[in-house]
Amino acid sequence: MIAKILKHSKSFAGIEYNRLKTENGKAEMLEAKNFELEAMVGLTGQPSAATYLDFLNYVSDRRPDVNYRQFHAVISCAGRELSKEQLLDAARIYIDKMGYGDQPYLVFFHKDTDNNHVHIVSTRVRYDGSLVSDKSERYRSLAAIREINRQFNISESENLQVRAKKDIAAALEWRFAFDSNLVGIFKEKGYKLEKSQTVAGRWILSSDGEMCGTITQDQIDACKKAYKEGVSVRVNGKLPVDKQPKIFKRKQLLFKKLTEYASKGYTFEEIKSLHELRTQLGFHIESTTVKDKEGKEHIRWSVTDYPGKTVYRSSDVFPIETLVRSTDFSEKADHFYSLVNQVLAEEGKKCGWRRFAERMSALGYTMHTGKGNVAYATRPGENGQYHLPADTVAALNYNQRVINVSAMDIHSEEEARCLAAINRVKVDDIRPVQLTPEDKSVRKVVRETLSSLLHNLSGEDLSAALKKEGVSVVLMGKELFFYHPQGGLYNVSKLGGGFTVEQAKGLDLNVLDVDRMNRYYSRWEDYLNEKTVTYPEPPGEEQQTSGNTRGTGQNHSRSAVSGGASGRRTRARDYDDSRTRSASPSMDAVLKPISLAGFLAQMAQIANQMKAGGGGGGGGRSRKRKRRDDDENED
Repeated sequence: MIAKILKHSKSFAGIEYNRLKTENGKAEMLEAKNFELEAMVGLTGQPSAATYLDFLNYVSDRRPDVNYRQFHAVISCAGRELSKEQLLDAARIYIDKMGYGDQPYLVFFHKDTDNNHVHIVSTRVRYDGSLVSDKSERYRSLAAIREINRQFNISESENLQVRAKKDIAAALEWRFAFDSNLVGIFKEKGYKLEKSQTVAGRWILSSDGEMCGTITQDQIDACKKAYKEGVSVRVNGKLPVDKQPKIFKRKQLLFKKLTEYASKGYTFEEIKSLHELRTQLGFHIESTTVKDKEGKEHIRWSVTDYPGKTVYRSSDVFPIETLVRSTDFSEKADHFYSLVNQVLAEEGKKCGWRRFAERMSALGYTMHTGKGNVAYATRPGENGQYHLPADTVAALNYNQRVINVSAMDIHSEEEARCLAAINRVKVDDIRPVQLTPEDKSVRKVVRETLSSLLHNLSGEDLSAALKKEGVSVVLMGKELFFYHPQGGLYNVSKLGGGFTVEQAKGLDLNVLDVDRMNRYYSRWEDYLNEKTVTYPEPPGEEQQTSGNTRGTGQNHSRSAVSGGASGRRTRARDYDDSRTRSASPSMDAVLKPISLAGFLAQMAQIANQMKAGGGGGGGGRSRKRKRRDDDENED
């Protein structure tokens, strides 16, 4: 007989799962116990599954701070070895040993698989608001099943050896820095791993006091070596992305996420409980506080990456000083923000990101950028990151784009409007005092070529001819333009032929709708990135507009970064919001001007990839199916 504890859930999805099975004749409810329906809510008669569900929620709501309230386990025997009555007796023993004997619980019997089994559904919240401990839950579950097997005279020694062999093979696929990490991996599976007292270089694996396998130190050292090489920036930093090991890629993802959270002022405890980090990405942070010989407290922490099968050492991931904000770090941060205020005051409201980074570099700080207006500074010899407020970063970002576009040759008002849309700036901010003269001889030749094509060709022939010339369609309001890589923009109405917008959209050409782009720029950001990066957006967060220059003169105190203590609890809950938005391109990209020709070339490349099946539809958004916490697929 074996038991399996299913994943924790925010709701009691196990009841709905078993209700549907019961209605289909594939399950039977054997017992509902400790539901004080009459005493507590005055309900008499035969309750329905919905009533049991409401009652479990009623009890669990006494602890609204507990996200994962459901306890759901399955006990299964070999084939038809035990009847439903015997499985019910086993379930009662199991429930009592797991600490749920006084909790309201339901037991359902299933026989629609090769093995008879029962489902147990209960709540972790007690009537008095305390919680049933889930510490060492899987180890206690294994011990309970072994006791049940003894009472039912079921031999499991052979099964234990076979199961342990599989679990050893699975555990040695993990990568970690310390021997103790492997001890923790086995502890989660219900085993105890310890060094042999008689044989050097050997570890003994046991379950409930019974030896079930051995592991050599060489096997453990191989996992540690793979970890060391996998996280190394020196080894992997210069490799192409497709050649980098999964450990390194996941570490980089974790670093970026922790940077985003720190830039929004989330505390270390908040970050540990964020839904996105734990459930969506599979990173679990564990920490303990220890005291040194002088009595000073230090935080020791690690990150378990379940999808990546890696336990990361904290020093390989992120500077803890940034997250816990010690007194020493706070003083250094205050100094940094004072320098930021001074630099911005001297440079003025037109300061761009490049100039700002140069000034901070001269003061000894290295500036780093990320997605979503995230920017922070580091200093040689110091641990931690000093984050800039997002609106300040947005202002520097915007000013840099204005500087970049203003340095381009702009030949016409229409070209200025296109460049403004592509680079997300106001036309008034980049319109030159004097337009750059055009090469009239080249424009004359191109104009004659385009006019000839419009008068003599139509349909697929016209599409093919224009595509051969490298022409793209540009829409601005009710005006229609052709963009030629040699001659620039041409108003189609002046080329003759009575060509319409509808006819242009029917051509197999790239179409740039400037007005639509201004309205839905986040989708074009997805195109530029060639992938969609999403993260939860706290409700009420202000969207940056194209002309936003806020923050260049504001006071950059630590409170601006941390957001203050009053909103921390709310912000942590905001990260459980299901709404997402597309992340902005990395600010490294704003240092490179985006020309009209370059942007249209990118459009053509991405369009070809999408036609070949290499990209997603729907305006460049490629969304992964979100796996619900409440999915039940245990059978």
